[in-house]
Amino acid sequence: MLTQVLLFDAGNTIIELDFARLAAICAQHGSPVAADAMAEAAIRIRPDLDRFLRQPAASTESSDARAFFLALVFHRLGVPPENREPITEDILPALPLLWGCPVKGADETLTKLKARGHRLGVVSNSDGAVDRRIEEAGLLHHFEVVVDSGKVGISKPDPEIFRIALSAMDVIPSETTYLGDLPSVDVLGAARAGLTPLLIDPLDLFPEASCRRIRSITDLLDDHFSYDGGIGAELPVNE
Repeated sequence: MLTQVLLFDAGNTIIELDFARLAAICAQHGSPVAADAMAEAAIRIRPDLDRFLRQPAASTESSDARAFFLALVFHRLGVPPENREPITEDILPALPLLWGCPVKGADETLTKLKARGHRLGVVSNSDGAVDRRIEEAGLLHHFEVVVDSGKVGISKPDPEIFRIALSAMDVIPSETTYLGDLPSVDVLGAARAGLTPLLIDPLDLFPEASCRRIRSITDLLDDHFSYDGGIGAELPVNE
């Protein structure tokens, strides 16, 4: 069963990149790729990105992390090496602005969760404008609070950013679930703050994750979080 309060990561959880725009930029540089293929590549590289973010002082919002993300995606898509640098130079400055597309099923799921009595909020590593991007996606009205690392000066996995949201909603960790997409950032941070972490893992890329997993945000509407492979196992968090 879900806890009373649900906090969400933003990117890759309730909103996603405009992959059509990204694909168009690649095509302009002579490397046509399908938007769907780029979207899948962005999921497939999450384990590599997660390992990168486990490094000391690594940040999801750093230009290094964004460049590494793009390099992984372009490599997986087979973009010729000579094309990657100009594409990256074109995309990198605009990448934060391209988050604003709702994840499939997000609006319907959030609507139903609220109707069932759940309270909803967002805790995101971002650049101070995540509330605007969630609003562009048509989802902002679902949430009581949006905590943005770019505004509060604290980033996941620091547990303090979660405590800010809990305080704003006047709730306690034990009645709160947090859904995100990266173990090193979302699962670890939520667990350290005493929340129940839940990982969105569409392609079963994190079988050793130390929490329950779901394939899609719409799975939140299933009380048992139906997922092949024994999702129900409760495992200790590895610090």
